[in-house]
Amino acid sequence: MKRNGDHPDQFAFSFAPTITPRGDGSFIVVPGKPIVTNGALRPKELALHFEVDRETVYRWMSAGDIPEEFILHKGKRKVKFKREVIAYLEQRFKKLH
Repeated sequence: MKRNGDHPDQFAFSFAPTITPRGDGSFIVVPGKPIVTNGALRPKELALHFEVDRETVYRWMSAGDIPEEFILHKGKRKVKFKREVIAYLEQRFKKLH
């Protein structure tokens, strides 16, 4: 995650590029799509960060793997997480492996 200089209260996430071999020794490289957020993460953004399905994020939430302190909004149609949940989950997963 890197700080976006244009918007001091927003963060930019960048994902890995797609690299496709052309067969002649060259490659087609498509840059990763950046996602800019105001600090609140949607389940899809969290899932992309950990390279899992969005349903996995909902399972983590239901199982209590994501504590309530990291959930900003939990409604029927919208769930948002504090950006600190990434560091928390990375630390948690590191202990499990």
